[in-house]
Amino acid sequence: MPGHTQSVYAILRSKLKKADETVNDSATVQNDDELFVPVAANCVYLVRVFPIFTTSTVAGFKISPSFPYSTFKWWLEWAGTRIGVSETGTGGAELGYVGSVSNVMVFEGILQVGSSPGNFQLRCDVGCQ
Repeated sequence: MPGHTQSVYAILRSKLKKADETVNDSATVQNDDELFVPVAANCVYLVRVFPIFTTSTVAGFKISPSFPYSTFKWWLEWAGTRIGVSETGTGGAELGYVGSVSNVMVFEGILQVGSSPGNFQLRCDVGCQ
């Protein structure tokens, strides 16, 4: 398309955690030790993560990405419930579940990276595996 300068990457990338990571009694999300990938400037990525988590009745589970300046439309889905966020910036929105459960959640979205490269980093709180 004439005048179109947006680069689009279609990269198949899998990342499997080598060990469970437990976060107890945390009021805020923290960077996951292994779940991050580099992203290039001016590119679009489809992000799909299947976190397995365990929570207590009072703790719940929160997930939040961080990334270089971008537009990111993302959502969580589990047990037929979908909640979503659209944000521009470097991340910070948190979504999650409160209650006792061991479950798999679907976290996915479309990341449109701005002019600076960096890492797409998954952050979570309580029992992210």
